[in-house]
Amino acid sequence: MTNIPEKPPEPAACSIFSLGPLTCTSMLRLEEKAAFLIETHHVRRFYLVDSYCQNGYGTVLEHLAKKAELELVGVTCYSGVPAEWQEQKSRELVPPCHRVENIDTGTKVVRAKYLRRIKAMIDRSDFCICNLSGNPLAPNIQTYAAKKNRVLLDIGQEG
Repeated sequence: MTNIPEKPPEPAACSIFSLGPLTCTSMLRLEEKAAFLIETHHVRRFYLVDSYCQNGYGTVLEHLAKKAELELVGVTCYSGVPAEWQEQKSRELVPPCHRVENIDTGTKVVRAKYLRRIKAMIDRSDFCICNLSGNPLAPNIQTYAAKKNRVLLDIGQEG
């Protein structure tokens, strides 16, 4: 009888989207939630909406990545653009991200594009960090995450 070594499980992943305005409080809450997931649930991959990659939210994650072996993945949302243009935009995100993934939503309708990108990010993750307070699509996001059995950590729910 041969013992076949088990393939190690995929590292836990977390998607970060809909964080709202960049504030000191939102940055601190993001850092707190991300550190918790890293330490408690061994999250090693973070998917980050591209607009956050080069602002304070990206800086928070870049700082955490220096302390732990994390992979930061920028998530773009381009449809119908030349591949060269898309590649150039992606290169602008590395660093701070380690790599970039594009989600082609197949639509130019802003609301549908936004929601499809979030759903695709939820599909890639075990956890999500977001701020759904005041987000008109919050019920859609919460329902989809629950259906997929994903954990939403809402930084907008704290006092």
